[in-house]
Amino acid sequence: EVVERLGTAGYDRLVRMSGATSISSTNCRLKECNLGFLDIFEEIEIGNKKFIRLDNKDSGQVSLNVGSLGEDQAEELEDVIKKALAGLVDLVTQAEPKVLPGAGCLESVLALQLSENPKLQKTLMKLAL
Repeated sequence: EVVERLGTAGYDRLVRMSGATSISSTNCRLKECNLGFLDIFEEIEIGNKKFIRLDNKDSGQVSLNVGSLGEDQAEELEDVIKKALAGLVDLVTQAEPKVLPGAGCLESVLALQLSENPKLQKTLMKLAL
């Protein structure tokens, strides 16, 4: 199969998933150990857009299909997902994992409690004045 306009990020993913050796020289003689393999290579359509689905059960890679409004948003979303997954990996590989509120989590919990408890909201408003 021929894949057009894969891009650098897509190319890197394909190399990781297939186990192929990345070669940038036209003078290099390919060996069988340089080749990669995929279990699935198919074209799929989601929301009137065509995508290729690649899978290799032994690659350790998983697919997460997430929609975005454009290329810039897709890159930012990919970065956020990578950081979240890295955080989860850090958490599950600790001997005694602990999770603490952060990044606005505490404020969200307090806001929810205030919205659900009018008496607490009135008390805090009196203290604020």
